[in-house]
Amino acid sequence: MAVLVTGGAGLIGFEAARILATRGEVVIADSRPPEKSLPRNARFALLDVSVPSEFAALVREVSPACIYHFAALLTGVAERRHQAAFEVNVVGVHNLYEAARLAGVPKVVFISSTGTYSRDLPEVIDDYSLQRPSTFYGSSKLLAEDLARWYSDRFALDVRSVRYPMIVVPGDRAPWHWVAPMIEDALAGVHHRCDQAFKGWSQHLITIGDAARAAIDLSEAPAQSIRTRCYTVLGVPKPVFAEELAAILMDRFPGFSVDFSRGARPEDTRRFDDRYAREEWGWRPQAATVDAVIEDFKLRTSSSY
Repeated sequence: MAVLVTGGAGLIGFEAARILATRGEVVIADSRPPEKSLPRNARFALLDVSVPSEFAALVREVSPACIYHFAALLTGVAERRHQAAFEVNVVGVHNLYEAARLAGVPKVVFISSTGTYSRDLPEVIDDYSLQRPSTFYGSSKLLAEDLARWYSDRFALDVRSVRYPMIVVPGDRAPWHWVAPMIEDALAGVHHRCDQAFKGWSQHLITIGDAARAAIDLSEAPAQSIRTRCYTVLGVPKPVFAEELAAILMDRFPGFSVDFSRGARPEDTRRFDDRYAREEWGWRPQAATVDAVIEDFKLRTSSSY
């Protein structure tokens, strides 16, 4: 049986589709074709996830063994275009669950985000910490997580969710994404003006390869091991401060310099804990240090991967 990857023209979705295509047939669905050539064993299908009839028809046609749902409008776009984000991130997810339920799809993996956490947080945040997002994107992802639980309880639909921290991938200069541009400029040997983060902002990092593998690993875990259902996964277990990353890069690439146009701000010392993913289905990243993330970025910059 084939698998269906929605949002498959995007960076993470395409990476997951590339890996999955080495194992069998993959249908990559998106509102636009991928910019890269399709991998062997993959075909493309045009899909507007906000249109229920389109979603249902494609799921019936493919009859997938699993749907990996990467389709979403990210934070920067969602804050500016919240109505469009509602159609994609909320209506699209409901259409996903309904299409899967009606077609009897065995398994669904929904891609969420640590953006579902924001306000009133403890020092250490795990999968059972209170979720109070401060962005439209985070709110839409939280609703999708709750709908996943409802569909699981009400219809026994096997929905599993994975929450990513900052995904580090070449070419990512989306609003509020400060890690990839800094590494990219360090590799290019040009001065970097960091206007997307304060010095004291911190992020857990995960490579795009590890992010894709986490979704696939979660889908392949035995059903009896899935207890938490919505899981945070980390690459580098310790959060990295913007000023800290700048210092690492300046030490590693002589002549590189960084200017923080936002100035200073009190440090955010909170951190995430992904122990439930590690304990319940054996999550282990391949790039678990900042140096490993930089090396992965360097490799992907120099190849078509």
